Amino acid sequence: MSEQDQSSSGLSRRDFLKLMGAAGT
Repeated sequence: MSEQDQSSSGLSRRDFLKLMGAAGT
């Protein structure tokens, strides 16, 4: 997935990884 693709859904790849990290803790 490209960051541009994620941007359309309101989340960048960096933000997505951050959310995944928060869910993993």
